[in-house]
Amino acid sequence: MAFQIVDDILDLVATDEQLGKPAGHDLIEGVYTLPVIRAINGGGPGAQRLRELLGHPISDEAMHEARAIVREGSAIRSSLDVARHYISEATAALETIGPSEAATALSAAAEHLLDSLSTIV
Repeated sequence: MAFQIVDDILDLVATDEQLGKPAGHDLIEGVYTLPVIRAINGGGPGAQRLRELLGHPISDEAMHEARAIVREGSAIRSSLDVARHYISEATAALETIGPSEAATALSAAAEHLLDSLSTIV
């Protein structure tokens, strides 16, 4: 879950070069991820404009506008908080099996996932 949320955040905040693929692709495909849903549910003029932009095929220009709207509000931060929560739960679950190389590697991978966002968000 955390990986998917981070991937969804990156699609909205990273550049094509940072991603190694076109950014904003989910919006163009009509896939409304957690940050987009939170931005829509956040209310206000940005949410209204986002509703107007989405729900049908969109142009590159509309996609860039939609990405900007999502980045302006608290949707990215609150989605990142959800990812952190999932990582915290996963790390706690790993602790129940005791120390092992596998558990340490999985925990480190989860933390690295969050660290990868720190240079972008």
